[in-house]
Amino acid sequence: MGSILVVDDDTSVRTFLRSLLEVEGYEVRTAQDGTEALRSLREGGIDLVLLDLIMPDMEGLETLMILKREQPEIKVIAISGGCKMTTMDFLPTAIKMGANEAFKKPFNNSELLQAVSSLINH
Repeated sequence: MGSILVVDDDTSVRTFLRSLLEVEGYEVRTAQDGTEALRSLREGGIDLVLLDLIMPDMEGLETLMILKREQPEIKVIAISGGCKMTTMDFLPTAIKMGANEAFKKPFNNSELLQAVSSLINH
């Protein structure tokens, strides 16, 4: 049906998204940061990435830039709950950098699943 990589530094978010997507029949891998995500992507077999934008170490926009350079055809949904340090919204920047969709946490599960289905099936 499709293979998805969920990248988020929050264990509870990764676990929730994995469960939500697996129930829908997707194969799901997870990564806790950008470095781990790029390693997993380089192994191949990923159709879509759900990418948190605010993470320690390698944050989401840097990860997005590298993955789109290495695999321009990969589909990406950016997710972000914002940053406590700034009021800046990184989601529009992610779209400009190549993300196909962007969702603010907390997101509507049905809308997220619809976006996932649409991107994987096109």
